[in-house]
Amino acid sequence: MSSINIRRTNDVNTGRLRIFSQIHKRLEEVPARAFALFEQRGRQPGHELEDWVRAEHEIMGDTAAELAEDLDAYEFRMALPGFKASRVVVTVTPTVIAVHARRAVKAEEARILWSELGPKEVYRQFQVPRQIDVLKTNATLDHGVLKITAPKAVSTKMSSTPAKSMAVVKVGSFLPARWTAA
Repeated sequence: MSSINIRRTNDVNTGRLRIFSQIHKRLEEVPARAFALFEQRGRQPGHELEDWVRAEHEIMGDTAAELAEDLDAYEFRMALPGFKASRVVVTVTPTVIAVHARRAVKAEEARILWSELGPKEVYRQFQVPRQIDVLKTNATLDHGVLKITAPKAVSTKMSSTPAKSMAVVKVGSFLPARWTAA
């Protein structure tokens, strides 16, 4: 089990943090990639959602994740097979946890024509309904699974909104309205 580098801030304005600007920049690439997929299919209508999701997965990195909640904390788990702990960075604010992971490309991988082994780079952002204690949050990587434990802050009220896994920085900027509804 390896500890993960955690960048902590109590600033709730995520726009000031580099990871969130990187996520935003990547999300700006999604519409163009979705349109390119549409064109590759000969501009056949009816696959817009499929194109959008595929584009988002290609650009942001597609990896399985889950969120569990108990009375005192949130626990995130994310599959990161083949990633080293030194190449994973977790950024924690009182309401958002962001993950950026990057695998080094080996010379023999440069010859691979296609792969289903997973992305070489992942950007994920998780918003929580209740503020977390930034200083007590910890993260480990064990056998390809990133585990983040984020204790809830004591002084905040419980929100009725369930926890969400999101890949958006500015809600509504890039996704159809039905995807961004709270």
